[in-house]
Amino acid sequence: MNRASLVPWLAIALLTLALMTPALLRPPMTHDSFWIDIGWADQFTAEMRRGVLWPRWLPQSHGGLGAPVFYFYPPLAFWITGVFGLAGLATWPSLLAAFATLLAASGGAMYLWLRDLGARALPGALLYMALPYHLFDFYRRGALAEFASFAVLPLVALALRRAGDGRGFGWLAVSYCALILTHLPMALLASLFLVGPYSIHLVVARRDAIAPIAFGLTAGLGLSAAYLVPALSLQHAIAIDQLWAMGQYQAGRWSIWHPEQWASPAGMQLTFTLAGVLAIAAIVGLRGRGTFWSLLALATVAIVLGVVPGLWSLPLLAKAQFPWRALAVVEFALVTALALAPLRPLLLAIATTPALMLSVLFLKPVVLSDLLAPADILARHHDVPEYLPAGAPADRFWYSKWALDLAARQPPRVTANGITTLRRFDFPAWQVRCGDRIVAHFPHPETRLLSWRGKDCSISRIATGAERIGRALSAFALIALVARLVVGHRHRG
Repeated sequence: MNRASLVPWLAIALLTLALMTPALLRPPMTHDSFWIDIGWADQFTAEMRRGVLWPRWLPQSHGGLGAPVFYFYPPLAFWITGVFGLAGLATWPSLLAAFATLLAASGGAMYLWLRDLGARALPGALLYMALPYHLFDFYRRGALAEFASFAVLPLVALALRRAGDGRGFGWLAVSYCALILTHLPMALLASLFLVGPYSIHLVVARRDAIAPIAFGLTAGLGLSAAYLVPALSLQHAIAIDQLWAMGQYQAGRWSIWHPEQWASPAGMQLTFTLAGVLAIAAIVGLRGRGTFWSLLALATVAIVLGVVPGLWSLPLLAKAQFPWRALAVVEFALVTALALAPLRPLLLAIATTPALMLSVLFLKPVVLSDLLAPADILARHHDVPEYLPAGAPADRFWYSKWALDLAARQPPRVTANGITTLRRFDFPAWQVRCGDRIVAHFPHPETRLLSWRGKDCSISRIATGAERIGRALSAFALIALVARLVVGHRHRG
């Protein structure tokens, strides 16, 4: 590797350091999703340290009552924090290291994608890292898992292009699986607004591209089944209804046509601003090879704003929570358009200046009162209400006070009227064995804690039926993918 080939990676590293510096110079942030990141990353790393490579159950959540978080939440971003934690970093530094790694990875992935297109690869990669929704997702939201999707989107697009050109579909399967394991709502939005349109674009240009693209996406779904099957089929066991009951998580309440229903007028105004500055730059890219990508960016902006009536009330899209998540697709399409379009540097600078000015504003630290202290988060491991057991009392606060109060007053184990109740929330993964018999367990009707009838019993966590089915499907997809690639390699030989 010569010095010239190192320049792009050095530039990406330096920009990563510059964009992360405000976070490095301030105390730990606990607003928005940061407090969740801290609590989950701390437990995830601790479980990895115990040898549990995929910690689906977090035992310290809700003051020690536990929560089945990673039966439902994708693990990829927290594997990254876990690696840094195992290397010796404390929880907050491991989170910052993960965000920095993902920021740099988003630039590196964008560079590879644009280089494959023969576009302005390095300027495009640096612009992608510095656009406002990138920095909003970090500094304002602390959305670790969604932030990880920025690094995967260019890899999915590159893999689609490779499959469409007849260069194999193995990378498409792997990258699409990675997108699903990163953030499920973003995987849905990217599938609908990026993967779908770009696949059609490739197939229109080359009809024989349909088979490898379809094979790759199907194989990616299969590889992710170990996560998807439990996540989708075990929701009856948790209080997921408490999530959808919160107005801000109802995607249909963010439409431009119904300001009276806006969950947050200030949030919608910010969405208008973000969408506006990105749309301005996308319009400039409407020429030459950038036309398709500019049109895609503008169409997605319209979708984000709810221009299509009723779209965000459709069954799947209604679960995306925030339409403005799709701004990640807008930024990707926008950068691709500008990198491909035949534009002079001065015009590119003028087009992107409003967006970059907004980015600078997001670098300013957030100062909010009445936030949880990191020490309290790590002491009590506050967690979100939607991962309580089904039937738990509605808790409209941003973490479950009811669960923490219950944990404080509940004895470790109590037996009354022949029923033993453990200070641990009930979930289908628990198995109670009394002597040589497996005994049915059930949630205590008032506390939703793990309860059973029997004496001298032991409790263990087992793989649920959904986990076993998901693992089998993923194993089958992996074997089929490897077999197909081996056969294809032999034929080419």
